[in-house]
Amino acid sequence: MKRIILISLLLTFAVNAQPGDRIPYPVLNYIFNSDILIIPSIESSVSIYYIYKIPYKELVFEKAGREYVANLRLQIEIFDSSKSMVLRELKDSRISAENFEITIDKNNFLHDLINFELPPGNYEVRPTISDLNSDRELPLKPDFINSSTILNETIFHPVVINNNQVNCDSKLYYSLANFDGNIPFSQNQFSLLIPVADPSVEKLNVQIISATDTVLFENIRASSTMNLTAERCGENIILSNNNRNVSTRNFILENVNRNLFEGSVTLKIETGNESQNQDFDMNVIWVNKPWSLIDPEQAIELLKYIANDEEISKLLEMEEAEYSRALIDYWKKFDPEPETSFNPLMLEYYERIDFAAVEFRGLGKDNGINTDRGKIYIRFGKPNDISRTSDTTGNVVETWIYANPGRKFTFVDRRGTGNFTLVEG
Repeated sequence: MKRIILISLLLTFAVNAQPGDRIPYPVLNYIFNSDILIIPSIESSVSIYYIYKIPYKELVFEKAGREYVANLRLQIEIFDSSKSMVLRELKDSRISAENFEITIDKNNFLHDLINFELPPGNYEVRPTISDLNSDRELPLKPDFINSSTILNETIFHPVVINNNQVNCDSKLYYSLANFDGNIPFSQNQFSLLIPVADPSVEKLNVQIISATDTVLFENIRASSTMNLTAERCGENIILSNNNRNVSTRNFILENVNRNLFEGSVTLKIETGNESQNQDFDMNVIWVNKPWSLIDPEQAIELLKYIANDEEISKLLEMEEAEYSRALIDYWKKFDPEPETSFNPLMLEYYERIDFAAVEFRGLGKDNGINTDRGKIYIRFGKPNDISRTSDTTGNVVETWIYANPGRKFTFVDRRGTGNFTLVEG
């Protein structure tokens, strides 16, 4: 349905691309995600769970018999406030894939964790990944732990979890989403798990404030009481139960990102006891955001494939600080899911631009969005069928067929450079 809606919208406008678009095209927004879960233990120390997520496509896989194998090592060094190393942990992982396509799929990740206990204090965590197949070593951004006051806190830091529970040993568990501790701006919905140490707390009042606006206010009740811990189950990191950590009452704020936009937010959490109330600052981030959307001014200019010059000029007349909001407002009137803040139509449009820019460049390496194939792809998306033949003079002819709407486009590469010209459609 989403594709049909987008095609219907784009067909109402003319294509008028101009050369010289300035779009950066790095390979990936996020190479490595890490999150840290801290829970007090019953022995006056803290249990620290360093949770990491690494995309398969960033690793080197080697053919081994009928499978493809990657090997990597994660090293973590922990330094105290005096810069002295107090702990070093190593963990080796072996990843196997049945076919090559699995190794390059952007949706496949290694999820794992390292657990250690430390006295309460301030620490710096320095991780390093070694790809053992390629001998590459990748130092990663450090993380900082402040657990000096956690033993006296009632409300622990909320963690982002996947909405759907996972089955592990015939029991259902919540699993950690792990977006570097951020709330994702996404078409998929996520929740927050809020651990509370006081067993008498039965409900929480939760506000989420963006700038000065309250964008969410909910009363939630505890869903479970357990000695919270994290462990790996298959490809997931689940929140389960053990007797080593303190007991917490766990509150679930469902669909937390439903009405949030990118930017910083403050969670104000109240238990009914003013001395226990706590605020948490978090960020809402768009994971794998299309690169053509990174610069709001450029993203507005790229509306030229579907909007006329007058509409674009009106948007660009606004203050530069208003460009992001103006772009969201422009797309909102076409939003197939207006009940949420995320607009899948807007995402698809700019993903098409990203794809076209790279895939249709030709040998001259001109921006692919200025080519005939790029323009058609941006308007109509991926064809249902692509065929290649040659004409009487030996030129390569490429034909794109769309079932809905029923359209056919024919392109010819007259110079053998990969630059195809539209000759029919």
